[in-house]
Amino acid sequence: MTSETYEIFYEVTQEDIDLGSRSEPQSCPVARSLQRRYDYASIGTFTGTVGVDRASRMKYLDLEHSPETVRFINNFDNRRAVRPGTFSSYITERTD
Repeated sequence: MTSETYEIFYEVTQEDIDLGSRSEPQSCPVARSLQRRYDYASIGTFTGTVGVDRASRMKYLDLEHSPETVRFINNFDNRRAVRPGTFSSYITERTD
């Protein structure tokens, strides 16, 4: 198995915030942004191993959010004020 870890950056927009769902890893603002930015049909925003559906091909990623991203997700889920901005996560693509 080979893998490479890299940092990704993505924009969370006001629309992502307005249309995002609290405590729903597949439809929170960060997930919406990742889906749009990386053309994923489905992705969850929890940290750990995540299955993503990309063009009907399932692949698995190890996902770790930056501290700022975790803070944003927690604030959003707890109904605290959040703002649009650039966020980052670390992804390791798993290949078997």
